[in-house]
Amino acid sequence: MNPKTCLAVLALCAAPAYAQSSLPVAVPVTPQWQKEISAAAVQFTGQPCAGEYTVDRTAGHFSAAQFAQAAASAKEFTQDFQAFLPGAEVRFDSDNDRLTRFALLKTALPLFSQQERRSDGVYTLNCSLAPA
Repeated sequence: MNPKTCLAVLALCAAPAYAQSSLPVAVPVTPQWQKEISAAAVQFTGQPCAGEYTVDRTAGHFSAAQFAQAAASAKEFTQDFQAFLPGAEVRFDSDNDRLTRFALLKTALPLFSQQERRSDGVYTLNCSLAPA
């Protein structure tokens, strides 16, 4: 399973039913997006991005409660995900309001993902990580 497939599965499983019908749309990855993703990855994992930057946007207005519900589902999925990858390190953190972070470490394909609730939708920022 490649990193993008892992993240897509995580996003779909974590999304509440009303949001599953609104599919994310790819956003062009600018140098500014790369800087933001890299900074977030280093802050959360201590590892820099190695490439494969992607940004997706799910349009709409999502309340804090809706985001918290999606974060709770993502946390459950993350815990299940850990069982399928013995030896891997799976990190998950959410403020249950506007920010959720996920990292898959100690694998052949380490990756980082961050979801941000903004005024025009939810943005999912991804990158593959440099091996530790």
